[in-house]
Amino acid sequence: MGCCQSRTESLPRKNTMLDRSQLVFHTQGLPRDKYTTVKIIGKGSYGIVSLVEDKRTGTFRALKELQKKSLSKRDEFTMIREVTTLSQIDHPNIMKVIELIESPGSYNIITELIEGGELLEKITTEKKLSEKQAAKFMHDIMSAVYYCHTKGIVHRDLKPQNLLLTSKTQYASVKVIDFGIADKLNSHGKITDVIGTPLFMSPEMFEGNYDEKCDIWSVGVILYTMITGNIPFNGSDILKLKESIRSANIDYTRPVWSTVSADIQDLLKHMIDPNPKTRFSAEQVLNHKWFLNYKTGNLSNNPISDEAFDNLAKFHATDKLHEFILMFISSCIIDEEANKELAKLFKSIDKNNDGRLSVDEVINGYKELGLSLTQADEMIKEIDLNQSGMIEYSEFITAAQNRKLACQKDILEKTFKTYDVGGDGYLSLSELKALIPGIENTEWKKFFNDADKDKDGVISLKEFIDYMLARDL
Repeated sequence: MGCCQSRTESLPRKNTMLDRSQLVFHTQGLPRDKYTTVKIIGKGSYGIVSLVEDKRTGTFRALKELQKKSLSKRDEFTMIREVTTLSQIDHPNIMKVIELIESPGSYNIITELIEGGELLEKITTEKKLSEKQAAKFMHDIMSAVYYCHTKGIVHRDLKPQNLLLTSKTQYASVKVIDFGIADKLNSHGKITDVIGTPLFMSPEMFEGNYDEKCDIWSVGVILYTMITGNIPFNGSDILKLKESIRSANIDYTRPVWSTVSADIQDLLKHMIDPNPKTRFSAEQVLNHKWFLNYKTGNLSNNPISDEAFDNLAKFHATDKLHEFILMFISSCIIDEEANKELAKLFKSIDKNNDGRLSVDEVINGYKELGLSLTQADEMIKEIDLNQSGMIEYSEFITAAQNRKLACQKDILEKTFKTYDVGGDGYLSLSELKALIPGIENTEWKKFFNDADKDKDGVISLKEFIDYMLARDL
């Protein structure tokens, strides 16, 4: 991403369109030259998020520092793609990127400060959500989605964790974040790679042939979850989850539905429609009667049922535990074990021993990679980020160090054995509590309820793998 024009350059003429990307400045230097750090507000596997103050304006921002040494080539590519995508977006319900400062050891992304936390966390904590409030939040989300779709941008990973509130006040609005896997439609108006969070993926996404309406399905699932506290689809493993999603057999008999208008059900049936051709577009969703009633003040302000809040709290707790396990996998398992096997595989395919993989070598080694010929071709396009026609060793390793690898059975088995301190082939509650501190008892209860399918009080290897595979791709 190239440097943008200076602030001191003259303003565009009246009839000249201002490119939003010109407002995101990519500069070389140190963040401290422009920003004063107030406090650290978060830490992740790649870096630190800090509250900073702009020395030039006094405005508070969030600064996400990504250490270059911790970023794989794919991570760097994803980060640049997300910043580039967000630089082209200017919408009140989408997080704004202000500046990208590149120092010798890090990338520093400065964004607007979003202080309200996750939407579902606020709802579960306050146990306060009416149909009117739900419509307000959903209108914010759909407005952002509609805007993206008019620009040919598909988010592809709309889920509760990617919906934040601007503040902790009752007037807060929703901001959509995380455009790391957002993509643009191809010349045929489609996207073909299979990626996303399975619980919120539309049926056609699993087939690798979809368009922007996949986002409509995801938002429909979020709305259903917000109202009932339950995900509409489930399965003990990824195959059964896919079957549940494809059937789209949704339960509208729960008592919670008597506390909201029938219009929500009608809207959901048009959003969570397994046929993308008849599924509503973003514009149709926003013009639905439910939203029209919201705009005219004709929706109830009475709280939805307590059952929904209890279910939502359990869902949110389990989600946090799942994210912790994935973080453990990426930091403690993949780095130590995966590279050894991948290096061995790389060498076995590199027939001329030049330390790179040619297209022919990948095609000839597709069986060793466990791929079809078509998948091998797709792999070349996906991995060869510098478009050299060759796959370098680091590119090959990087391609494997993503979430898809984290949820492959061999990696999950290594994770299971790490947690299985007693070595008896089962995970007990005491073992997990000792290794994963800070998790509430209610969260553990929900985890065991979901993962322990035979209800014997412990988690087997198969149960652990099925649980993880059903929640991440």
